[in-house]
Amino acid sequence: MGGLCGGRTDREQRTALRQYTERPLRQGVMDRPWDRLVGGLALGSAAFARRLVEGVGGNRGEQKEVRRLARRPSWAEIIWAVERWKGEGWGEFCDRPGDWGRDAALWLGRRAGRLSLAEPGRLAGGMG
Repeated sequence: MGGLCGGRTDREQRTALRQYTERPLRQGVMDRPWDRLVGGLALGSAAFARRLVEGVGGNRGEQKEVRRLARRPSWAEIIWAVERWKGEGWGEFCDRPGDWGRDAALWLGRRAGRLSLAEPGRLAGGMG
């Protein structure tokens, strides 16, 4: 196969093949495959990598890559869960002094949703 790229000896043919296959990378025509690693674990989409981790059963406590791929709940999903737990809508308790529902949503936004420090406050109605 290396002979198709040039060279007379085996060594020249291997060199020609390597140059032929590496040229697009050096010229920036192709992406380097390792730049498309998802979470440092798999080549493919984020959904594929999550399915892969779920099938293998990675340890979130010890493997930062597995933590990175874990699905994050959206702010809407967090609010929905708190509303369901409390048995009342966000609008009913979000501004009520001393109510734990808003605090729970803010904490979950930071912890489970991995939102920045300002994001949960902004999403909750202007605390940030």
